[in-house]
Amino acid sequence: AAILRHFDAVRDEVLGEAPGANAEDATRRLVNRLLHRPSRGLDELARSGTSGEAERQLRRLFGLAGDDERENGP
Repeated sequence: AAILRHFDAVRDEVLGEAPGANAEDATRRLVNRLLHRPSRGLDELARSGTSGEAERQLRRLFGLAGDDERENGP
């Protein structure tokens, strides 16, 4: 799938920029790189007042419970 190819390309890019980096540093860089564009997109939606549904869908996709879901169950 396209998302896996994208993630693989970003991983290769991050590892190429910091050869010999320890696993913690490489992982931090990779996660930051992968989440940068989606985070900026959510920020833009928040500024426009339309982020609610997008945030709910992202929480669902990543298996993250919101405060109300933790209190009330799944």
